[in-house]
Amino acid sequence: MRCGKKLADSTQELCSDCVRIRHSFTRGAAVCSYRDVSSILYRFKYGGRREYAEWLGSRMAERVMREEDFAACSLIVPVPLSKERMISRGYNQAELLGNVVSRKTGIPINSDLLIRSKRTLAMKEMDHAQRRENMKKAFIVNGNDVKCKIIMLIDDIYTTGATMDACSEALLAAGAAAVYFVVFATGESGPC
Repeated sequence: MRCGKKLADSTQELCSDCVRIRHSFTRGAAVCSYRDVSSILYRFKYGGRREYAEWLGSRMAERVMREEDFAACSLIVPVPLSKERMISRGYNQAELLGNVVSRKTGIPINSDLLIRSKRTLAMKEMDHAQRRENMKKAFIVNGNDVKCKIIMLIDDIYTTGATMDACSEALLAAGAAAVYFVVFATGESGPC
């Protein structure tokens, strides 16, 4: 009910990570588990397969439209890349997904609202504490289009929540009423 990860016990509302960690976002949703789609997401993100965005984003939009809580979202904001990563990759996968979700749901998108203000390290091998420290003050809000709005963040994958929390903290500090997120895939919950 918080991060969208699959639960080991269907009688629980929160995964073991969300029981231990207080997140800044209100709620998240995912289409599937990363384990099931890792090769597809890898090709989309690092292999130049921009055309995957249409199918992936359409599944994300379907997921959003099934969730009553997400009906209150009034603005889509993709998680931004650093300038260096944008130049090396050539595109922001979150923005491509956000454009599809926006088109399918009718929720407007603002790709310039959130800016990555510092270059962060790749987090694949980091634990949760290292990821949180890496993401601390990594985002700033550009303008005041966020005031009193319920924001829907978009990204390709959710693992520990460090990125979503950092984005949410910046948006909430700028006046957002609440922050939700949707991703294509989530990692697994940590041990209890």
